[in-house]
Amino acid sequence: MDFERKLAAADKGSVVKAYSFTKSDRIRESGEYQALAKSGTRFHSEYFILVYRKSRYPQVRLGLTVSKKVGKAVNRNRVKRIVREYFRLNRCIFPVGLDVNVIARQGVERLGAEAIRDHLGCCLARIAAKTGKRDDD
Repeated sequence: MDFERKLAAADKGSVVKAYSFTKSDRIRESGEYQALAKSGTRFHSEYFILVYRKSRYPQVRLGLTVSKKVGKAVNRNRVKRIVREYFRLNRCIFPVGLDVNVIARQGVERLGAEAIRDHLGCCLARIAAKTGKRDDD
């Protein structure tokens, strides 16, 4: 019985780690954002601009930029929360070994959460097709 509890706890821990969003999964330094903006490839859509480039890290890293043009803090934080959740749950869609900065454009705050996720998924699928690399390959 004790062994079964330990095994269940170990499985739960691995699931939690798989769906976590740690510091190593984020672009955190100002210089990293600037380097990405300077030498990254841009993908424009109606609600997002995605800037991406090859990273020195083995995993995909996410950066978020949501300016005051998007709306008040409540709206900006909601958009960031939805994008982070999408990244956390669908990491396999993101191309491997890339830094990706998701820049929200004006008008995204009017979309529902499902519409934001769908639009972001379409954008990422197009980037994955361009780079030819995904986590599940």
